[in-house]
Amino acid sequence: MARRCVFCGSESDLTREHVLPDWLTQSGVDLERVVHQAGPLNVLPRQWQDAPFRTAVKMVCAGCNSGWLSKLENATKPVIAPLLHGESRRLPVEDQALLAAWTCKTALVSLLVSSNPAAPGAPDDEYSALYRQKDRMEPLPFSRYWIGSYDGTRAASIWVTPFVVDVVGADSPPGSPSGYAITLTLGRLLVQGVRFTQPMLEVDLVTDPRLLEIWPPADTLPWPATGRVDDTVLDQMNTARTLTCLTKGLRLSPFGPATDLPASALEGRLVRLPLYCGKHDAFYPAQLAQETVRTGTRLAFLTSCECPMAYIIRTELDGAHIKQCGEPEAIEAAYEGWPGQEFRLEDSHGTFFFKQED
Repeated sequence: MARRCVFCGSESDLTREHVLPDWLTQSGVDLERVVHQAGPLNVLPRQWQDAPFRTAVKMVCAGCNSGWLSKLENATKPVIAPLLHGESRRLPVEDQALLAAWTCKTALVSLLVSSNPAAPGAPDDEYSALYRQKDRMEPLPFSRYWIGSYDGTRAASIWVTPFVVDVVGADSPPGSPSGYAITLTLGRLLVQGVRFTQPMLEVDLVTDPRLLEIWPPADTLPWPATGRVDDTVLDQMNTARTLTCLTKGLRLSPFGPATDLPASALEGRLVRLPLYCGKHDAFYPAQLAQETVRTGTRLAFLTSCECPMAYIIRTELDGAHIKQCGEPEAIEAAYEGWPGQEFRLEDSHGTFFFKQED
């Protein structure tokens, strides 16, 4: 079967389209080799190491690549360049529209890096919908976008997370997403957006108050935004957990099948936690989960599986979460630098080491 352009459907002259533009290699952003990950949210992602801004996909035709996509890129470049360095400026409404449109396009292209082009949360027809409005230089309809100042450690990242809108207190969540959330960082720039793929379920919502709304645009905005977002808040944004529905009786939450591993299970005095690989489980003392629930203290520990993969897992009020995974040597080094004092717990199952975060 011939491969087609994901945007216009053409079967000819497929070319390589960068996820993040290669002009960023000349922008002054850190170019040290970093670990890249791509794929569905709750399984082991594709992982490779390379310099930033080199990842490209060959699923876009030459006409789109050198035409409307190039036009959007060239128009947005002078808007993004000062923002990623945190330079003070004012953003008129036309710049806000460009930034929202570029983020929408970039998020869709980023999903193509995965072995499943639509994973984890954008329907296939999002690409053709964006192509049909290519001359408008704005994001897809039924969307909201915000901009913020990022003060974390990542040179660049893109997450696309499906979400659902349902009734508070409903017996079971919807079986398919209502839309998807986008979170993008680039240097000091942070953009968060939402797109409702089921327009009838569009609701009024807000995100972290440190962000300013840029779409739909209303007026010229100052930059940088007041307040800065660190990696802890970014992790919440990446999984659509900073979005709050303002419509009474309704709620917005991450789409569980895409974002959540199978539920942990209590087995005696141990908790069994399924791992990203889908083949193995981690076991940790239930006492750690109980301590987190009782005091709110987050506890982190190192574990591994036979794949071989290593994981840093942290207990939080809503359960245990895998915070990092990868080759054992790299993850063990990351755990050594993990914040907090290390403690030892001894019981009938043996000795267990964990760190208590400050």
